Amino acid sequence: MSDTAPRRRKGEGSISRMHDHPTCPPVGRDGNRPEHECRGRFRARMWVTTMIGERTRPTLYGKTEREVINKLKELTAKEVTNAVTTGSLTIEDWFRTDAADLELVNHWTSLAPTLRENTRKGYISKINRYIIPHLGKYRLDSKQLPDRVEAMWIAMRAAGLEEATLRGTHAILTKGFKVAVRRGRMSRNPCDLIDAPGTKVNPRRPLTVEEAWQVLKLAGDNPRFWLALLAGLRQGEALALRWKYIKLDEPDVPMPYLIVHESLAWGDDGPVFGPPKSETSTDRPVPLIPPVADRLRKLRKVRFAAGATEDDLVFPNPRTGRPMDNKRDWTAWTLLLELAGVEHTALHAARNTTSQLLENAGVPPRVVAEILGHADVKVTFNYQADNLPAAFKAMQDLDTYWQEAA
Repeated sequence: MSDTAPRRRKGEGSISRMHDHPTCPPVGRDGNRPEHECRGRFRARMWVTTMIGERTRPTLYGKTEREVINKLKELTAKEVTNAVTTGSLTIEDWFRTDAADLELVNHWTSLAPTLRENTRKGYISKINRYIIPHLGKYRLDSKQLPDRVEAMWIAMRAAGLEEATLRGTHAILTKGFKVAVRRGRMSRNPCDLIDAPGTKVNPRRPLTVEEAWQVLKLAGDNPRFWLALLAGLRQGEALALRWKYIKLDEPDVPMPYLIVHESLAWGDDGPVFGPPKSETSTDRPVPLIPPVADRLRKLRKVRFAAGATEDDLVFPNPRTGRPMDNKRDWTAWTLLLELAGVEHTALHAARNTTSQLLENAGVPPRVVAEILGHADVKVTFNYQADNLPAAFKAMQDLDTYWQEAA
């Protein structure tokens, strides 16, 4: 029998005979193998498209030619099934967040493990509230997708949604379609063919000095919202703060400070501790002006007298001692605003207030960004020794301004 089976048609794969049996002689010096009755296996190879749209060329083996032909037929049948699946794949199939039951790897299952908890929750919300209801029934390869996406923006604006929500949804679509193009599911990203939602931003209103003072008078000795308004900590950073990261009486340091080491978010299974929002926020020192530091000292004395340790959270749930639920924390902020007679504003606006107060005190914008841990700062406060004195001076200026304004 010949070493190579009869020539097959294009797309049917190739079949050849291997000389891997112990009785097969080696190739001679002339480059030819002596004639023999080969008892080696048959080998077949064929290009196929996988379930995630990638091209691969598996190798099949069999003792007989008929065996590898049957294996090629099975492989061809599977590829046809995959082609039907790929061709009928919808936006909902590609983006759905409960895809564990799907016999494929979709955009979400490959993306979710890379996201921080709060980002993951935001993705799930936008996918389930906007993308799937508006686009879910359309096929990934539909030529109408650019028009459908623009129609979704019109509908979302008509529903009163902010441009920031549209931009976030657009970013998810763009990323998901980019992966689909890379995996052969789409020929082109529909979001590249339309204009992205506008860049209009609805800024959070910072509290005025008078409003901040009214809120903090009601907060009393509880340092939670003193840290929010006069240190600019994000909610997750404050709720993840532990006593070991607060340096109240360090030698050779002009004023107390804390270190933002981690952030708290709430997932489906409870509290999740992770890194802060940006790299520039991680392990950043935040100087503390005396009114804030004094309240932390008082609270520390009370907590440690009751058996607290350096590893304990500064702001746990007062009833259970477990991590504070962000909704409970938000409710406390809302109540303070209401009692102070201040118009409701998001808790995150407390950071805007810190920024505004620092600006009013004459602190340079770059130093403000470093204190707040903004992501656009190239080198973090922790790695630039020259910036540490500037930050301490900035917070001393804030203390002076705060005392005079109050």
